[in-house]
Amino acid sequence: MNIFSKVITRVRTKRFSAFLSLAIGIFAFYLALKNVDVVQVWETLRQANLIYVLLAIGSVALNAFGKAARWRILLGDKKHSLSFLRLFEILIVGQMLNNLFPARLGDLGRAYVAGGRKTNQPSRSFVFGTVVVEKIVDLFFYLLIFAFVIILIPDKAWMIDSIYSLVVVAVIAIITFGVVANYPDQTTKLLKIILALFPRKIFEVVFPRIRSGLQSMKVIKNRGDLLKIILYSMVVWGTAILNNYLAMLALQIYLPLTASLLVLVGLQAGISLPSVPGWIGIFEYICVVSLDLFGIEQNIAFGYGLLLHGVVLGPAILAGVIFLWKLGGVGEFLDAKETEITS
Repeated sequence: MNIFSKVITRVRTKRFSAFLSLAIGIFAFYLALKNVDVVQVWETLRQANLIYVLLAIGSVALNAFGKAARWRILLGDKKHSLSFLRLFEILIVGQMLNNLFPARLGDLGRAYVAGGRKTNQPSRSFVFGTVVVEKIVDLFFYLLIFAFVIILIPDKAWMIDSIYSLVVVAVIAIITFGVVANYPDQTTKLLKIILALFPRKIFEVVFPRIRSGLQSMKVIKNRGDLLKIILYSMVVWGTAILNNYLAMLALQIYLPLTASLLVLVGLQAGISLPSVPGWIGIFEYICVVSLDLFGIEQNIAFGYGLLLHGVVLGPAILAGVIFLWKLGGVGEFLDAKETEITS
């Protein structure tokens, strides 16, 4: 295949992915809007309690601080080269780009900007490894919440039947991570043997990066750091549940905390699907379906989806734009799309 054919294939793949994402988003938005009275939705939002809205925004901010603090712990000894404020700024910009661009570009950008080739900087492969560890930890907590939902509200568990495939993948990922984290040296040796079967040039490029990335998993073996990671993760997931609950209170939706858990489980699964930027449509549809199980009328449920979406996404995008400008512009992050995660 010549270079021209490769370019054509890549363009077609991207176009198909974009079309699929747009189609899913539009269809989900149609389902969420079906039988909805826009006037009643507006009236629901107009009567929102501003105090609870502000508390929800504060909870979102605390969630971001928890993620930044956890990420700093994951960096281990190399965290001293990066201030908490800089890590927080990079994290917020990364989240914003994840919301607006496909393929988790923000996560790659985080590794690209936080890492570097200077002697006082952790390698980009190492930083990317910490991002991977972060995702595995979040998968573990997601499984815990998933289990709580099944135990606490089994009569509504049918909604999450379609999530079981995601759960299986999560379990496999966590088990694999556990093995690699506990036996990093053996894993490195095994990968070295496997990669030695490939051409030498590939081995010389890939192996050092994998070895550097695996070093980031050693922080899990430190009990003190592991405890901090667990505590900060509890803050992250606790505030995620609190966001949902406060948004309900803002619209005078009085439901048990299990409703917030169900919304969270659905939303976390939903945002893993390809969709339009910001998961517009899918986000609202999941909220409508979740609250319908608790007998909440569709107009109110749709209004709740809009409010929660705005609370979670609005401040994050605004702060992301400000921090992106401070960090040097979008090019600093988007370069990661065309640049390898170098050692």
